[in-house]
Amino acid sequence: MGKQKGRASSSGLAASLVQQSQGAVPAFGFGGYHGATRVEPATTSDPEAPIRTTPDVDSEVLQHLKRLGRKDPTTKLKALSALSVIFGQKSGDEVVQIVPQWAFEYKRLLLDYNREVRRATHEAMSSLVRTVKKGIAPHLKSLLGPWWFSQFDPAPEVAQAARRSFEAAFPQSERRIDALMLCVKEIFLYLNENLKLTTQALSDKATPMDELEDMHQRDAPSLVNLLLVLVEIFGPTPLLLKNYQKKSENSELKSYLEMFSDDFLPWCLNGKYSTCSSKIDLLLTLFQDDCFNEQWCSVIKYIRAGQKHLVDAKTSNIMDQFEIFTLLLQKVRERIAGRKLINLNKNGYLPEHWRHDLLDSMAVSVFSDSPPADSDANFLCAALGGSDQEDRVCFLSVETVRSIIGFILKNLASVLVASNFEWARFAYELMLPAEHRHLKFPEKLSSSVNFGMAHFSFGVLKGSLSSLVLLEEDSVFPAVLAALFIIEWECSMALILGEENDTEGRKNDIDVGASDEEMHLKTGKHSSSVCQELKHQRFVAFVDNLTIKLGFGEVILGISGNLHHSMSQSTDITSSISSLSRAWVAGEILCTWTWTGGSVLKTFLPSLVECLKVESCHEVSIMSLLLDTLLEGAIMHESGLWTLFNAWYLSGDEIEKIQDRFLRALVALLFSSETNIFIWRESDALAFLEKLLSHLFIDSSVNRKCLKALPFVMSTIVKALSEKLKLSEESSCADLMGKNILSWLDATISCLSSGPREVLEQDVVDWMQVALSCFPLRITGGGQNLVITVEREISDAERSLIVTLFQKYQIFYNSAASSLSTSETVLSSTVELLGVKLIVVTVGYCWTNLQENDWHFLFRMVFKWIESSVLLVEEMTDGINDAIINLKSSEDALEKIKLVVNSADKLTISLAESALVALCQVNHLGNIQEAENSHSLQLISSGDYAKSNDKMVESILRLFLASGVSEAIAKSRIEEASSIIGSSRHSYLHFWELVASFINHASPQIRRSSLESMELWGLHKDSVSGLYSILFSSQPIFHLQFAAFSLLLSEPFCQLSLVKEHSLGDNCSPAQHSDIDQSTELMPDSEKTLHIRDELSALIEFPTSELLKTDLIDQDRIDVFIAWALLLSHVQLLQPSSSSRENILKYIQDKVSPCILDCIFQHIPLKAAALSGKKRDVELTPEAEAAAKASKNAIVTSSLLSYVESLWPVGMWQMASLAGSLYGMMIRLLPSFVRTWFTTLKDRSLSYAIESFTRQWCSPPLLQDEFSQVKDSIYADENFSVSVNRSAYEIVATYKKEETGIDLVIRLPNCYPLRHVDVDCTRSLGISEVKCRKWLLSLTSFVRNQNGAIAEAIRTWKSNFDKEFEGVEECPICYSILHTSNHSLPKLACKTCKHKFHGACLYKWFSTSNKSTCPLCQTPF
Repeated sequence: MGKQKGRASSSGLAASLVQQSQGAVPAFGFGGYHGATRVEPATTSDPEAPIRTTPDVDSEVLQHLKRLGRKDPTTKLKALSALSVIFGQKSGDEVVQIVPQWAFEYKRLLLDYNREVRRATHEAMSSLVRTVKKGIAPHLKSLLGPWWFSQFDPAPEVAQAARRSFEAAFPQSERRIDALMLCVKEIFLYLNENLKLTTQALSDKATPMDELEDMHQRDAPSLVNLLLVLVEIFGPTPLLLKNYQKKSENSELKSYLEMFSDDFLPWCLNGKYSTCSSKIDLLLTLFQDDCFNEQWCSVIKYIRAGQKHLVDAKTSNIMDQFEIFTLLLQKVRERIAGRKLINLNKNGYLPEHWRHDLLDSMAVSVFSDSPPADSDANFLCAALGGSDQEDRVCFLSVETVRSIIGFILKNLASVLVASNFEWARFAYELMLPAEHRHLKFPEKLSSSVNFGMAHFSFGVLKGSLSSLVLLEEDSVFPAVLAALFIIEWECSMALILGEENDTEGRKNDIDVGASDEEMHLKTGKHSSSVCQELKHQRFVAFVDNLTIKLGFGEVILGISGNLHHSMSQSTDITSSISSLSRAWVAGEILCTWTWTGGSVLKTFLPSLVECLKVESCHEVSIMSLLLDTLLEGAIMHESGLWTLFNAWYLSGDEIEKIQDRFLRALVALLFSSETNIFIWRESDALAFLEKLLSHLFIDSSVNRKCLKALPFVMSTIVKALSEKLKLSEESSCADLMGKNILSWLDATISCLSSGPREVLEQDVVDWMQVALSCFPLRITGGGQNLVITVEREISDAERSLIVTLFQKYQIFYNSAASSLSTSETVLSSTVELLGVKLIVVTVGYCWTNLQENDWHFLFRMVFKWIESSVLLVEEMTDGINDAIINLKSSEDALEKIKLVVNSADKLTISLAESALVALCQVNHLGNIQEAENSHSLQLISSGDYAKSNDKMVESILRLFLASGVSEAIAKSRIEEASSIIGSSRHSYLHFWELVASFINHASPQIRRSSLESMELWGLHKDSVSGLYSILFSSQPIFHLQFAAFSLLLSEPFCQLSLVKEHSLGDNCSPAQHSDIDQSTELMPDSEKTLHIRDELSALIEFPTSELLKTDLIDQDRIDVFIAWALLLSHVQLLQPSSSSRENILKYIQDKVSPCILDCIFQHIPLKAAALSGKKRDVELTPEAEAAAKASKNAIVTSSLLSYVESLWPVGMWQMASLAGSLYGMMIRLLPSFVRTWFTTLKDRSLSYAIESFTRQWCSPPLLQDEFSQVKDSIYADENFSVSVNRSAYEIVATYKKEETGIDLVIRLPNCYPLRHVDVDCTRSLGISEVKCRKWLLSLTSFVRNQNGAIAEAIRTWKSNFDKEFEGVEECPICYSILHTSNHSLPKLACKTCKHKFHGACLYKWFSTSNKSTCPLCQTPF
């Protein structure tokens, strides 16, 4: 139902609150009910007293109504149960007589202390309203207040019963809202009276006081929340002013402000803990755009005045005003961050709107208290914000924040004044910047006051550091950090010196609960927690900058410049130099990993590696010391699972995912050494390996921590050590490594030889990780160029043990699977992941040794985990589809989409990723042609294995399409949601790159089957929309983009990827087609072109004026270029004479601006040449030369695929190549389109440069292609022939028939197609001059307007020529039978003169002449 006049926009939300009859009750609730007018029975204390009733009430009913007045809840429950049955049994006319007395009892019973009584009351009410139906109407106004109120009872069962009774009376949500609107005055009067009630006024004197207090506590919060809901439904102004007694006749806004300040502020800010939070929620909903500033000022003034009359929070349930203000500011911050201030659209939705001079003065005044209370610190933190890095909402002005920083510095200095260290006492003046020296030196107050102020300042710093850091450039803030450093230093020194005697003496001098030293220690701990991270980060950043400027040798090795020079000539001073080294600093930096302005991988490690290359005499000491230090740290901590560490893509990004900082630093150092193998000497490697192995066992027990760290180390160094073995026949290090690898394989086989119930899973995991880490693989490239290579040569013994290990794992896995029926053993996902990785290693290193049983197990496991990932992605797509279809609000849908995306099982993705690697390996085996491997190759490339392979590729394609469709669905309603899905792919980047590698290899049958499966799914968006979402994703992954690009050009997707499904005339009956043809005959050509899909047309028609202003690698520009590449590739695929191609070309000609070529030539920088008579070629820049080669290649190959594929990673060079290829394809397919742009260029120097560029690089291959097409054309007419003169750039069309004949010569310019084609008649025999000239003009028109090859233009002109000889009349407007653009025949005939015209020509005639008469006879057409 749409919104009605007078109904608030949130009525749907309110209706949903009362619509729920099942499930959890909302957190807000209401207690009992008492009527708008307080009525008590005269005989409250006497339950036997008669009740006043109407004469028609049944005596049995009277008896039960009388029993409702008793005190005993059991009696009341029995009476209510009996009444519920009676109401259901009697007729409506009988029960309606009971309603007046029931209404009185109903309102009284809703106050009952017993929740079961209240629940039974509502059940009886349900029975009554079902019987009386509309008979309840006369009493509705008196009942609706308590009735509505009771639906929010704190007891869930009571609230549900009340809601059911209300729904029984008003089944439709619209009727419920109408009832509320009808009785809003009575509801508000009821609220007004109940807000004024005290505990004593709730019931009679006989009710125990504890029950009355409980009733009041239940009542008060419920009233607040009820009012909050009503305000949301009806809006504050009409609802509250409706019953306001002091309403001003002149100004409704003035009356509202008076009521807000006089009534609601004192009530909402009374500080009662039980209702404070909900009252502040209500207060925020009362803020209005038109009076926001006045309301906010009133709030601040009221709180400021109230703070002068503080109540002791320890002995009262009343919050002080700063506590209230803190809560209010926190709620405002949450609403601003969550964009939930829906009642404020002009004012109040930004932090600066809440800034006020009075708020600033309150914040500054806090520091005048000695010492301030904890609530004061919380208030300042709430006003400043910055509790974490995400919280940057500050309600104070910059000047006030600077003042607060100054006060904090002053308070910290007060601690230094009381220091036992003399230099610390005078440090304040030294650390204060010169421009702030005028600040008053802190008074030397008592120690308790000093430390209290410092403690308060630490609290403010801790709660608002992220906001204060924004003023780091302010000269006072560094002084604050310096003060923290000094206090921490002093605390550390006090701990070291242990001045117990002085401490005891100071305890006697100061009458406080703790000594100065104890306070110092406490203060130091606080300062440490605030500044430790900042201090450490800055120290590391400082050392890193020194290393960059002075060199690694001088800063880390301790080698001065002169000493460095002497070392090049002598190495006798090694021992003295090593004593000067600062290896501990290097280790600290490696463990820190990142800091402001640098990181281990980007700045520090490159410096270290370069130094080690140069300082060959000294590399042993620093390298060995670093490795030993980091190794000791790594094996002292628990490492994560190596199996989740993607060693196959070993890079800085993967290393960064290691949690333990020592292990991460060690792996990073080894990785740098591995990539630079010649900086790690044999002796270093041997010493490191021996030390590593020495930690593997403690006595005879395995060191678990070392065993967990071992695979991280081995997967990093095993390749480097293997490379050294190749360079040296004898290698102690390689021998040691080889022996240990064999022993580790034996240990792993031993674990798997036992059954799953007989071996610890941890043993299986740890030893399998170690074994697999010794056989590294490397995955490079991506998409269809993805390559998987093994990284070491292994011995026959190792190969045999790997195969044995694989076979043992099969037995182990099958044994676990067979025991599932008894639920005794289930393999963990970690063991299964290691099993899939074992498959990958086995195929990579030992595939020639596998038997048929091994291949069978391999295919079964790979298929299982690929299918599991498909199911995971399809479930995610279903969830997103449901969230969008059932969209209630954008925020709600976003939360659901985030929940769906984040619920993806990471381990399942990891398993599927390894399975994809294995399948990729198997597919690559087909490229091996070695004879000895023919048996294995024949086995896996035929029969069931081949079918299984095809099925897995189809599943991968479905997974790819489902992911794209999910993004398309999300993007269709909420743009932000698409980035959530795109970002989720980046979280599993390697998985999606592997998926992309299979897409281009899918056969047409697989593609067709996948498309049909997606169509049967019935999602909100189709597969093609999904491919476009991937191609133009806001979070692009280039391998996926190219896969989507390729699919959009392949069958069967290409049939759906260009034109909308419901284009003009599609899906119509023949009769409807006829009607369409007749009704559109007079439409302009632009209206009759086919409708390009929105995803493509939005980019093709992107305003070039905006595109020209973007950066050359801006995402919008990239997307537009890709869209053009897709469109041009589509045109190239279509047959030259097809209607689809003609329609696409017409769409481009009519709707697309040729100025896209301006953007293209922004990427082809051509140097302007001097205009002269000589046609000198333009000198090309490197980028322009790349573009030139690309344009030439695009013309020759008629393809843009290679340039789209090589676009990523996007750079200036790649964009230049793509731009050049687009230009080449445009002049090949759209010569008229390009010529139109070129002839409008006003910059003569630029046009000359473009002409020279085209003449040199593009025109030669294009002319060659044009001549070849003309020569190969067959016209099937013995009277018509075409010849080519390549040297003269001429094409001669000859027509001979009997004694007549004509030769028309087409001359192409050497910069074709930029300049016009000329047509000349060189011979005419037996043909009139008029007809000769007409044919000449006709051919000229065709070849100049043709967006395509010259051969096609000649063929079209030939058809026009033939039609003339067949007697078809020409169009009197264009003098042609076939229209030069759409090739249509003249069909629209004048009813008077009978001449026929082209629809497009006639439309143009009507438009330019401003009349609708026949061009020939001038009669109305």
